Amino acid sequence: MPAEIPNTVRAVVASPDLGKPTLEDLPFGTREDVKHLGADFVAVKNHAVGLNPSKTPVVIGSDGAGVALTAGSSVKHIKAGNRVAGMVYGASSTVQGAASEGLLYDAANLWVMPPGMSDAEGAAFTLTHLTAVQALYMRLKLAKPSAPDTSSPKKTVLIWGGSTSVGHHAVQLANLSGYRVLATASASNHALLRELGAAECFDYKDPNVLDRIKKAAGNQGVYAAFDTACNNGSTEVCIDAIRPRGGIVVATLPLAHDLVNRRKDVKVEFLLVYTLMGYALRFANAIDFEAIPEDRDQSYKWVTEELPALLQGWQEGVGSPRYKPANLRVAHGLERVHEGLRTLAEGSYSNEKFVYTVQEKYILPPIC
Repeated sequence: MPAEIPNTVRAVVASPDLGKPTLEDLPFGTREDVKHLGADFVAVKNHAVGLNPSKTPVVIGSDGAGVALTAGSSVKHIKAGNRVAGMVYGASSTVQGAASEGLLYDAANLWVMPPGMSDAEGAAFTLTHLTAVQALYMRLKLAKPSAPDTSSPKKTVLIWGGSTSVGHHAVQLANLSGYRVLATASASNHALLRELGAAECFDYKDPNVLDRIKKAAGNQGVYAAFDTACNNGSTEVCIDAIRPRGGIVVATLPLAHDLVNRRKDVKVEFLLVYTLMGYALRFANAIDFEAIPEDRDQSYKWVTEELPALLQGWQEGVGSPRYKPANLRVAHGLERVHEGLRTLAEGSYSNEKFVYTVQEKYILPPIC
């Protein structure tokens, strides 16, 4: 028997003037898209929400984790009662967002958590992980961990911002995929990045960082680069670091015309993880993206085929034998989500992911 779906849920609603968000009761079980569940969707009771820093006011509540209540007829990898984590296009509608007690997920961006993973770890995972997946495998076309690149010597991949939430995943994935990883970060984070798989690390504030990267890359040069930070000239350095015969750079923020055309032999591309939804969208009321159904298809394949192998044997706070968790800052209650959003806006955090449990007085669910 499917679990009972509540008629209403509490959710964090953004203020039109970008002031303090409000906590409101919204319809859920009475919505037509919930009563007549689409074949590819899953209704989830949320236990935790991950917050993500953004330079725009539109993304609140994209990452979540909880328990599947019911699944559409085409969903094969998730059943009612499974503990799941996933991503939605948060703050894109008046009823959908992960900072809520219940919501619908597209099954292509939803996955079953391993038994040892906590709700907080699950809620901190999907958006940043799939951003790295999109960059490395859908745009840079790198080999996947299940069939790593076997070139000798190894091809070199540059991850700018290795200690960011996205960089944390990109460094691990590129290493598991058989590439030699060069990463930038503050010097205090270099030891951690080496543990994640970086072969060499560089201080992004070093005025000679480009020369040092080129020297470390050797004669074969940098094969591809991923700029997760996109500030203080980082994309320019990534472009200039690419080997003489050219390559590809992907970035997580929109690109100026001069950057796109900085080198004729280097393709430079802005990516947006929300294209994994598969439909056309307008991001930040400014940038239009056409539907990319191939992105959604590849995301579905990743969460059903590649991800389970990476997370097998996961232990809370430790990770799996192949994959390590991010540092978390966990607080409790949707009532306090605005505090985390304010901290993100102020930038008073480093090398950690913010997670809020849905309930203020949180009782850990049994891990089974």
